[in-house]
Amino acid sequence: MHREPLVAATTFVVTFWLAVVTILGVLHGQVRPTDLLSLTYWGIPLIAPAAALVGGILVSVLSIWLHRRYTFESLRPHQLGGMTTNMGRVPIILEPLPSSKQRVGSDVLRIPAALANVIIKRPVLPDDFLEAWYQRYQKSYPAHAALMQRIERVLMQHAHFPATHVQDGPRNHGGRSLVEHSLLVAMLMEWNAPEFKYPVDPSRPHLPLLDPNYEFNPVDPLIAIAGLAHDIGKIESYEFAPDDPEKLRPPIGSRIDHDKIGARVLARMDEFWDLPGDDREVLQLTCAYYHTPHAMPMGSPKTVRSDRLHAITELLIKWDSEGSALENKQGPEIADQYPLRPAALEPDPASNTDAKRMKSRGSARGLGVPGAAVVPAMPVSGDATTSNVRGAQSDAGQQIVLWEVIRSILLEPGRINGKDTRRNMGWKFSFPHLGGRTLIFLVEDSFTKLVAARGDLESEMGGTFSGPTVDPLTRRILRTCFEQGALFLDYEDARTRSPEMLVYALRLYMPSRYFVNEKTRTELNAPGNRGDHKSLASVLVLEATATILPELLKLPDNNRVPHIHHFRVGSAGRRGRPRKGSGAGVTTSGATTSPNIPADTGGWAIPTTDDIASDEHDLPREGDRVDEFHDEGLEEGPVIASRAAVAHTAGAATSVTGPLPMGTFALSPASISVNPPKRRAISTTMLAQVARAAASREQGVAAASRDDQVIIHATHPRVVEALSLVDFGYREVDSLLADIRAGEIPDTEVIEFEGKPLIRVRTASQAT
Repeated sequence: MHREPLVAATTFVVTFWLAVVTILGVLHGQVRPTDLLSLTYWGIPLIAPAAALVGGILVSVLSIWLHRRYTFESLRPHQLGGMTTNMGRVPIILEPLPSSKQRVGSDVLRIPAALANVIIKRPVLPDDFLEAWYQRYQKSYPAHAALMQRIERVLMQHAHFPATHVQDGPRNHGGRSLVEHSLLVAMLMEWNAPEFKYPVDPSRPHLPLLDPNYEFNPVDPLIAIAGLAHDIGKIESYEFAPDDPEKLRPPIGSRIDHDKIGARVLARMDEFWDLPGDDREVLQLTCAYYHTPHAMPMGSPKTVRSDRLHAITELLIKWDSEGSALENKQGPEIADQYPLRPAALEPDPASNTDAKRMKSRGSARGLGVPGAAVVPAMPVSGDATTSNVRGAQSDAGQQIVLWEVIRSILLEPGRINGKDTRRNMGWKFSFPHLGGRTLIFLVEDSFTKLVAARGDLESEMGGTFSGPTVDPLTRRILRTCFEQGALFLDYEDARTRSPEMLVYALRLYMPSRYFVNEKTRTELNAPGNRGDHKSLASVLVLEATATILPELLKLPDNNRVPHIHHFRVGSAGRRGRPRKGSGAGVTTSGATTSPNIPADTGGWAIPTTDDIASDEHDLPREGDRVDEFHDEGLEEGPVIASRAAVAHTAGAATSVTGPLPMGTFALSPASISVNPPKRRAISTTMLAQVARAAASREQGVAAASRDDQVIIHATHPRVVEALSLVDFGYREVDSLLADIRAGEIPDTEVIEFEGKPLIRVRTASQAT
């Protein structure tokens, strides 16, 4: 009888050491010989090996069962992609392209529909193309509808891919995306099919018909599918830079056989193999040879494989060429002349698992890029996006209409944090270190131009989006946002300025470099440690709250942190103390300082009342360059939104009646109080001396004091008064702590002891 060596060896080892341990226990008096006859003595040592033996047997049995099951499953017959095996799975070399959960929405359809309407000339924007197509073919051709949906999702997964790798020149498809170009060709083919005849011109030489009685079918479901799928091979044929593995930047080249690649991409879709065999052949050969029809496979040297194949190919060639030419001529603003589609009418086509069309209609969908949020579009009337703002009889009525235009634009999917750079015009970001405040940053020129087009206000727009002045239409937009409570006012001395002048220069930083901890985002790196940035010359800043633009709160934060660098007009971001006689704080009775925001000018010059009265013509012109101060080696400006207006004081006030000449406030005229200038740079030595002096008067302010440093209790209730922080421009200690953490005060640092913040001030002897 064969015995397993492993079992015998295990039994011998266990028995040997059990005997050795037992003998040693008897010799040392730990075990009595009579105990060896007791079952209780042997029960405990034997329970563990017995349990291990049972567990091992169970694990072995389970392992053998799983292995046998996996082996048998892998040997079963399998069918995939038109191939069948009698044993084992069909080998897969390439997986299908990834597809998005998002479908093509009306926001994506707007531009291609507007382009197609140049030719078909319908009275309203035909952005219901897909909805109408599914209504026509969903029940009769469910397999075709499923493939159409799959192609939609694949294109939306790659919605940021351009229609061509050629970025400049007259043949770049007008900068359209691949999904927009594909939709345009599908629309043109579908809508022009009723007038198409094959052969195109019977009087000219052409391929002989396989069926002399053949007539082109204008309601063939393959027409739109071929148009939508004709360039899908570009997804795999595009070549990207080596340092762009995620393929987020424009391609640098492309293979020339994207049509052949597209046919293979279709063949890797399960839905493609659900089509009838003739339909598969027509669709695949059409997409593979529409660029080289002379190489199309033939049935024989003198006969075609299918009249239907060549007819659809001819139709695709014609409208692919016409659509590309149309894209090269028309700009993206062509869609702005049409009103937005009401959210209540947004189509929600059936999914692959449900052949019946859903009765409910979804809200407007965002651009189908992973991570992009879905923001419901605001319901608007049929002419809301082309409203004549000046048509209102009163100023108040015009302001209401203008605000509706502004709001409708902000709520359009893809306008804020959009992945399509031609459509996006702003960013949303929430700042945890500011109490979770959510700010919206809008590129001035793009936003103002779109408001002008939607509100019929082109005549009011001056087109000046740089320099020391603000465009007249931008002023009106800012005033309207101010009256609606949407304008952000808590940057430096913004509350002392006319809301019509609140335009800023902006920088965009990577979150990993901007914040100390990218996950918590509660502390900021010092200005010199924030890495590279992108700059914008002029932006508007709004604030979204639970009552104002609450829909934008649902958007995810932008992948870069927007940071206000300085005002674009006024002080122009120039550093230095306020000039002699300048107002350290100017406030209106209707504007209050937020208690949660540190009061600090951040070192930027504050305009004097003389500057305001003279419209600041004496200040140097900033020009168009945003980074002139950065290029000169100066450190960056204050943290975005971390500086409030200079707080109110009870000092004497200089009353001024009427609105500020620099720009009219939307509120009624209010008195203006001007405080004497108190802001000055903090000297580390002076701060240390003040702390030492305070320690002798106020017990507990200074935790420790030496010749080279002094440690201050930041949580002491009288620390602001004891250290005379008001003289340095700080109304609360949190402002000082924020500036120390941001590296704006040299030779100081915030340390933690037992969960409480301490301020360590190093004097010259230690700092040097």
